[in-house]
Amino acid sequence: MHTMKLVGDMENLEYLESFMNHQGLSNFHGYGALRTDSATYITTLKKELPVTIVKRKKFYRGGSRNNPYVTDNEFTYTSTVQPRVLADNIIAMREVLAKEWVADLAFIESENSELLRHHTDLVRQGEDRSHHFLQPQHEDADDHSPLRLASYDLLEKLVTEAAVRRVADDLSRGSAADRLAGRWLHEQFHGEAGAGFRGDHGAEVGRTFMRHLLAAVPVIVTATAGAGAGAATLVDPHDVAQRIMAERQRAAERWAAGLTDTPQIHVAWAVALLRACLAHPAAARSGSGPAEHQHGGDAGR
Repeated sequence: MHTMKLVGDMENLEYLESFMNHQGLSNFHGYGALRTDSATYITTLKKELPVTIVKRKKFYRGGSRNNPYVTDNEFTYTSTVQPRVLADNIIAMREVLAKEWVADLAFIESENSELLRHHTDLVRQGEDRSHHFLQPQHEDADDHSPLRLASYDLLEKLVTEAAVRRVADDLSRGSAADRLAGRWLHEQFHGEAGAGFRGDHGAEVGRTFMRHLLAAVPVIVTATAGAGAGAATLVDPHDVAQRIMAERQRAAERWAAGLTDTPQIHVAWAVALLRACLAHPAAARSGSGPAEHQHGGDAGR
């Protein structure tokens, strides 16, 4: 969608946003916005008929468009959207992104180290000796996807969320002290500090949340229910943050290993679609011709 915007391919962009009701998706910086699973989205898109879009556009020759003596001119043009081609392009981009994500997930380890270095400098020196947070450095290459830095930001956000949920779950099944620490973490994640994980809240959500945990002071948490009601424990946010960073690293390694199977996953989708079409030939027919939609265009010069 980003590339379509850059080149002005509004017909295909508008089609994708309307397909399965994904209006506004091209402006969304987040994850989880797809209204179905990836396999269903791609296979359904592949089965869609071509759509011929008819647009009318006004133009003016000389003078102001508000001049009553200037006659409006209008021309009509058509554009055919090929859903199957769009699906193939999305699959190709998924494979490009999978390769980039395998490389970018390796940055999580250095990201964890940089978070600790940055926090330690602030505590000991009162400032960051490097005067800025050291960002992961991607190698210069002409074949990068156009939004690689934004993509890495979402990767860090997602791996942080997964790690927080895993650590909170582990703590909830531990000792009484662990359960209280897990409750505190749950409150942080679902409270104001973790609001950025829900929807589109800009960049550096994962990094900001980790900084929040590292900067938090130890707190006494008291059990409010059960046999241990009234018992208290001292929760060290720094220790909780280190557990999350360790889990972020483990999750990044698991995901990187899984992403190498992306081409095989796409082959499996294609095989499943072919089998479905052979089992139900009527569902695979493309019809006698492309569907047609008419749109009025904006006035332009």
